[in-house]
Amino acid sequence: MDEQDTQPVSSKLKKPIYRRVGFIVAMIVLALLLLYVVFSIIFAFIVVKFDKFDVNSFMSENQNIQTDMMASYDDSIYTDDDPSLGYKNAPFQIVEFSDFGCLFCSQSAVIMKRLLNKYPQMFHLIYRDFPIDSLHPQSRLVAQAGECADDQGKFWQLHDKIFANQNNMELDDLLNYAKQAGLNMNFFGECLSSGKYQSEVQDDFMAGINAGVEATPTFFINGDLVDGVIPFEVWEKLIDEYNQYDLLNK
Repeated sequence: MDEQDTQPVSSKLKKPIYRRVGFIVAMIVLALLLLYVVFSIIFAFIVVKFDKFDVNSFMSENQNIQTDMMASYDDSIYTDDDPSLGYKNAPFQIVEFSDFGCLFCSQSAVIMKRLLNKYPQMFHLIYRDFPIDSLHPQSRLVAQAGECADDQGKFWQLHDKIFANQNNMELDDLLNYAKQAGLNMNFFGECLSSGKYQSEVQDDFMAGINAGVEATPTFFINGDLVDGVIPFEVWEKLIDEYNQYDLLNK
């Protein structure tokens, strides 16, 4: 009998270990590639479906902004003692109810800053506090910090610092941001620790409740309520609508 015939059948069928490991690795790599393709397709669908903002749809859903553009409105929520930016006699009078702990408010803050920088004569923005304690326990203290900064004419500097560091809003953080914003720390610390603006923040909150605010950010544009982040493209569309209206009525 041949020597090779004396080998057990199991040894003849058994594959070398490196060949079995290589096959397993190849299967894992293939599976990962398939997962990558699937998730890429899903992600692309989400971006196309949700990220591509339809300006015309937004405008049709908020026609009151256009039709009431030059109409009179209840100005009771438009205050003189809250922080503001822009031109006081601008065609678009805006009140924003915002919460320093709100992620969407931080997104809106970036858009509004860009808008006011580009169109300073078209908008007057008033910032009012709407701290949602159940979601953001620190927001009420942070809102008071903003009011204390406004005492020194540096609300917007602190506003930008806080929204840029939204995950860190403890007292020590606020003091650090105030220092970076150039505030007099003795006056700021005394103002914040005294609770000087507790009632002011609560008044803003109740004004929002009475006006129909349920979430942040909420805007009142010439008296009309629009909630959620308003994309920059929509604001520019509003300007176009106003310019056309103004041209037709000259």
